[in-house]
Amino acid sequence: MVAGLKEFTIRTAVKLLKAPGGKELTILGHSSCGCWALLLNVEGILTFGPRCDENIISSGYHLPVD
Repeated sequence: MVAGLKEFTIRTAVKLLKAPGGKELTILGHSSCGCWALLLNVEGILTFGPRCDENIISSGYHLPVD
């Protein structure tokens, strides 16, 4: 975590036309390990956290397709 950071907001526009089909989908981010990413996981829920790390924050929000 970033020292002193308690809350933050990420805002982006996403129109998902097709479900990821069992794959994680990167909405925003970088592909290298240790870099942060906003992802749509295989269950269709938005998550945020560092790549290659188990410390992922789940939004609990299911992104509808189409």
